[in-house]
Amino acid sequence: YFRPAADGPFHPNFDGVEALPARYEDRLVDLLVEQYGSEWSRGATGAAIRERIDRLKADYFDGRAVTYDREIALAYAIYHLADYYASTRYLLAWLADEGLVPSRARVLDVGAGVGGPALAMADFFAVDRDPTDLPILEYHAVEPSAAAEVLEALLGDGPRNVTTTIHREPAESFESETTFDLVFFNNVLSELDSPVETAERYLDVL
Repeated sequence: YFRPAADGPFHPNFDGVEALPARYEDRLVDLLVEQYGSEWSRGATGAAIRERIDRLKADYFDGRAVTYDREIALAYAIYHLADYYASTRYLLAWLADEGLVPSRARVLDVGAGVGGPALAMADFFAVDRDPTDLPILEYHAVEPSAAAEVLEALLGDGPRNVTTTIHREPAESFESETTFDLVFFNNVLSELDSPVETAERYLDVL
């Protein structure tokens, strides 16, 4: 039956995060099995994945450029998916407590990576009851690398009150004619050649 979209600030119930939801962990394991086989975490394959993660973080810490192919994206998901999911849920809860998350929200996630923040936002707006009115999330991701493919696979169809658009272009060149209620940079500005100018440009769409 018809239910109107909610209006005003969004104040969901939030009891904290104990773990990455099993459905996302299962989807990630499916992607790893598809890429490497059922023994992906063992033997030479498991060692290669761990070495890939170590090399990725060493490059970050030393300021070297990192290029994301599918294998790097999957390794990054193993390393960072759960903590990005949790930290984004807590951040959204704090913003909601401050009345800064509208019930009909348009969110821009710049440098969305493999989707930890995206999954957190989708779950934040998901409803497990039958409300009188329905919160709506219009989620936009800016992610040019192969990480976007992992993000898409992990999100799947998502809740019916969440729409997703992925823009496959660099943060520095992305242009938008629409404005957004929230703009996220999750560990991204430090990787850009012109972080100050880029951040200032995105303020224009906030």
